[in-house]
Amino acid sequence: MRKSAQSRAAPSESIGRIDLLSQSVNHMAPVASLVFLISGVAVFAGGALPLALVGGLVGCLLLVIPIAEMAKHLPSAAGFATFVAHGMHPSLGFLVGWGYVLVESLIPPMFYLLLGNVAANLFLEQLKWPYEPWWLASAVAAALVIPAIAYFGIRVNTRAGMFLAFFQLGIFVMLAVWLIASAGRANTPAVFGTKYSTVEGFPGFTGTFAGAVLVLLAFIGFESSVPLAEDASNPRRLVRVSLLPSVIVGGVFYILLTYAAVVAYGSRQFAGFAQAGSGHPWELLAGTIWGKGRFIIYLALVSSALGAANAGLSAAARTWYALGRLHLFPAVFGRTHVRWHSPYVAVLAQLPVGLGVVLWLGKEYNPVAAIGLLFSMVAPVMLAIFMAVNLSCVCYFWRVRRNEFDPIRHGVIPVAGVLVCIPTLFTVLGFGGSILSFIRPLPHPLSLARPALGAWFVLGVLYLTYLSVKHPDRLDGIRRVFPDEGSLGQPRR
Repeated sequence: MRKSAQSRAAPSESIGRIDLLSQSVNHMAPVASLVFLISGVAVFAGGALPLALVGGLVGCLLLVIPIAEMAKHLPSAAGFATFVAHGMHPSLGFLVGWGYVLVESLIPPMFYLLLGNVAANLFLEQLKWPYEPWWLASAVAAALVIPAIAYFGIRVNTRAGMFLAFFQLGIFVMLAVWLIASAGRANTPAVFGTKYSTVEGFPGFTGTFAGAVLVLLAFIGFESSVPLAEDASNPRRLVRVSLLPSVIVGGVFYILLTYAAVVAYGSRQFAGFAQAGSGHPWELLAGTIWGKGRFIIYLALVSSALGAANAGLSAAARTWYALGRLHLFPAVFGRTHVRWHSPYVAVLAQLPVGLGVVLWLGKEYNPVAAIGLLFSMVAPVMLAIFMAVNLSCVCYFWRVRRNEFDPIRHGVIPVAGVLVCIPTLFTVLGFGGSILSFIRPLPHPLSLARPALGAWFVLGVLYLTYLSVKHPDRLDGIRRVFPDEGSLGQPRR
């Protein structure tokens, strides 16, 4: 490992708690998740959707606490790979890193496609421009702009993220307050019980449980501040203290908006909410109070897509950087920019990845189907990583830091988090319909996710075998924790 030419990045080049918080919140894509994921869960939970969100929030807390505990001791751009390498074994850490590289590399193009779809629909509605050329133009524009932002350093990156987070959340919180006020006597705390969970085939707790399992997916992304540890001014503290607030912000936002939608639309008929307004229920609700001003919903969605793509690219670039620094990827990815202190080679590598996925999958199917396929690849890998990190938390504190071991924080909570992930993992893989009735087989092209993931991890195992035989020292390097040595922010020549 070559020594750097400079010491750790100056404080003005480091980021703080709010930067990390905006990274995590943006990566969750709260507005996009609300509109395209959570709204569809109403077909199971009905008018009890707010209660299902409470359940999903509790489930997510069982995942965030172990991650925060590990980040306190092992802050590194390699993130979860380092956690698992210390908690269980470097080989498992490598496979976690291999999976996380795939996930974060697919996040930006997934949201480029979403932005293209939303922008084209906005142009069609407001300007009567045809959908087909404009979704592609918008997606390609995003695929060029987001890497350019990341190239100029983490502070530019996170400041842009802050604006995008405040903009999207502000618009939808304003919408929620307006809807709740307009609902008048329809406001009721009963939506936080099972009274309105009346969907045929999923009555009472059954529908609420199905909803809680599915809405857990809307919290994926809260963990994305972990790879930014080496950009933080105080990584051992700031990453840890940013994780829980990001989950709380996302959870409160989701609960507030679903409550507003239920009381405004009608709690008894809410199971059909996703189909309202010709499949645009939030535009319908906004139209009832804002009239033609409902188009601002599209602007919030564009902001959400840009924020998530920006956050995803930051996490992806730092993961590529970490693996390049360890010579698990080509060493060139371990370089940082002399002036901007960004992992610029890893950032630039995201450009052809994003454009390639957009042009290939978007044209092969359509933006919506391509988004579904990408999400069907991202979600199961992230759930498996959460499970591995939770188990690593138990092992790490029991074996390495026994004097700090707490039976609740390092035992009960991580194990409960693993159990929470299992039904959600089965759902996104389309397995287990005979056990849980709400699980459906994946339709084409979503069904392609399983063989694609299988091929990726077979390739990973083959590469792991090669490393174990030829370069075992590189695998051991996954255990290294770099912030104390001052890594990111130091130019490599």
